[in-house]
Amino acid sequence: MSVESRVLEYCDAIHTQDPEHFRSLWAEESPCTLISIGTIYCGYDAIFNDFLINGIQANYETIDLIPEDITVIERYKGRALVTFRYHTKCIRRSGGSPFGIEGVETQVWAMEDDWRLIYLHYSKI
Repeated sequence: MSVESRVLEYCDAIHTQDPEHFRSLWAEESPCTLISIGTIYCGYDAIFNDFLINGIQANYETIDLIPEDITVIERYKGRALVTFRYHTKCIRRSGGSPFGIEGVETQVWAMEDDWRLIYLHYSKI
């Protein structure tokens, strides 16, 4: 599967909030880090439990992560660097109000049995 396809799978996993789909995108053999706005999640368990379960699922009834202009930088030694602009369309669980942000995202993917995330950084603009 292409890196670009995996990026779109990640966006879908955020939308569906499906734990198994989300978990399947992250590397198991390499250390993982996710930097969200104001928070660093180090390690597979922190990303899964603190970012997805206690963050995304706890705070958003719905969330759409919409990528724009996905750019894959040269693949080198089983790694791929991806950058893109994004915006979100969300409904908060508390009060049901709409919410959205936009920014730039950087992802690093490692080839294991398929492309797997090892690093992700959201920047808000």
